[in-house]
Amino acid sequence: MDENMVIELQQYIAQVVGDHTAKMALALNNYVLDTSASTAIYAIEKSTGNKLSNDEKDKILASIMSAMDGKLELYIQQAYGAE
Repeated sequence: MDENMVIELQQYIAQVVGDHTAKMALALNNYVLDTSASTAIYAIEKSTGNKLSNDEKDKILASIMSAMDGKLELYIQQAYGAE
């Protein structure tokens, strides 16, 4: 294998790993949002004894997403700043 082939292979592997990592990060982020919303909804319904409407559930999810907005960038900066 010549040097150019090795470099191309390294670039391809880096792209595949990067794509996979991005997809896994998105899946994890969605899981965290879903878990947060589900926990909040359960706690509200349990403490009040009332079932929430879909509209109310959507508002809770939107509120959680709004609270997290912009924090991902901060977490990325913190992670890369540690290098």
